[in-house]
Amino acid sequence: MKATRNAGGPRRVVLPGRVGLVLCLLTAAGCEINISGIDRDVDVIATEGFQRTIAAPTQADLRIEAVNGEVLVFGDPDLDAVEVDALKQVGSDSRRDANRWLDRVDIRVTEHADEIRIETIQPRENHGRLVEVDYVIRVPIDMNVIVHHVNGSVEIEALDADAAVFHVNGEVSLLDVFGSVTVDLVNGRVDAEVWIPEDGVIDLDVTNGDIDLDVPSSVSAELRARVTNGSVTVSGLTLIDPVTTSRSIEATLGGGRGLVDLETVNGTIRIRGF
Repeated sequence: MKATRNAGGPRRVVLPGRVGLVLCLLTAAGCEINISGIDRDVDVIATEGFQRTIAAPTQADLRIEAVNGEVLVFGDPDLDAVEVDALKQVGSDSRRDANRWLDRVDIRVTEHADEIRIETIQPRENHGRLVEVDYVIRVPIDMNVIVHHVNGSVEIEALDADAAVFHVNGEVSLLDVFGSVTVDLVNGRVDAEVWIPEDGVIDLDVTNGDIDLDVPSSVSAELRARVTNGSVTVSGLTLIDPVTTSRSIEATLGGGRGLVDLETVNGTIRIRGF
C-alpha cells in the first residue's frame, strides 16, 4: 500500500551541478576530461556522447547494467519517458588506439512491455586501457529502478518507486526515495534517505564499508542491524522492546509493519530519524 509524505518533508532537489557538468561534457567535441574522479594513467582520452529518449510503458521497470563509471538516476514527476545522456570514454597511449577502442564500446537499449534495459557493451579485457561509460538518466518518478554495476558510483534520487542496486566497488547513494530499497555492495559505502511505505522493506547489505540510513521518525518497521567488525548507533528514533549488543540492535519502530534490515561485515551502521 502506497502512502504519502508529510507536508513538512524535504522538497525534491535535483543536483544541477553534476548533471549540468555531464550534459556539458556530452556536447563538448573532442574534450579530454575526467568526470568520475578516477585517476587515469593514460596519455589520451577519447570521448563520445550518447543520447536517447525511450517511451516508458506503464508499470515498466528500468534496468541498468553498467561496468565502469558514474550512474546517476533522477525521478521527474513530469516525465512519461526515460531520457538517457551518457558519455563513453576510452583512455590509451595514443589517439588512434583510443578512437579504435571507443568504437568497441556501445550502449544497448532493449525495450520490453515490462522493462527497459540499458546496458554497457565493451570488451572483457581492456589490456591497460581505461574504459568508462557515465550515465545521467531521468525517469518517471514512479518507475522502479534496478542497477547492476561493477566500478564507480551509483546515485538514485527523487523516486516514488522501488530501487535496487547490486554493486561491487564504489559508493551508493539513495536520496529522497519513497519505496522499498535493496542494496548489495561488496566494497564501498551506502548513504540512504528513504521513506519506507507501509509493509515495505529497506535491505542494505555491505561487505566492507559503512551504512548511513535516514528514515522518518514516524517509520513503522521491524529493525535489525548488525555488524561483524564495527558498531551500530541509532538516534532520533523510539525503539520498542530493543535487544542490543555491542554489534547489533533489534527493535520495533512504530507499528512494526515494514522491515529495516541492515548488515555490514567491516564498517559502521548509523541510523537516524528525522
